[in-house]
Amino acid sequence: MKITFYAHASFRLENALELPPEGMTVRGLHIRSFPAMESYTFDFGRDPDANALYLFTLGGIRVLHMGDIGNPVSPAHLDALRGNVDLLLALAGAHATIALDDLDAAIAAIQPRAIIPMHYYSPRGVLNILPVDDFLARYPCGSIARLGGPQLELTPESLPKALHIYVLEQSR
Repeated sequence: MKITFYAHASFRLENALELPPEGMTVRGLHIRSFPAMESYTFDFGRDPDANALYLFTLGGIRVLHMGDIGNPVSPAHLDALRGNVDLLLALAGAHATIALDDLDAAIAAIQPRAIIPMHYYSPRGVLNILPVDDFLARYPCGSIARLGGPQLELTPESLPKALHIYVLEQSR
């Protein structure tokens, strides 16, 4: 999937927590949210906020973004998502987001064909989270591709048959 953003493009901001359970179509894109919470165990210095995973189809690819959830994905959400996700944008840094054991369980249940790790340590960043290698070490080397850049082009036809993890270069 290659997504290009243009500075002159108009946009519409939607809060996933305000979508109806069946989802909503916004400018031709159907979005469905799965409510969750930030971490109950991480000390934010405040109560955890409501959060959500959100599912949409873009270019024929069903994409699940994990939001900023900090707890295991609920069994009801896993059931609804099982077999309905082609590409998972996965929180891979633990600490304040989903634990890696819980992420592995979600991946096994949801069965995406492709994963792009996100929200992991970068020396350019400021978050005290795990590096992507901690997540990658849990999967066979042959299922991992480090792309060396910030773009990936996927089509429904080019999706891998079995789980594959694509590591993009972080922008910050």
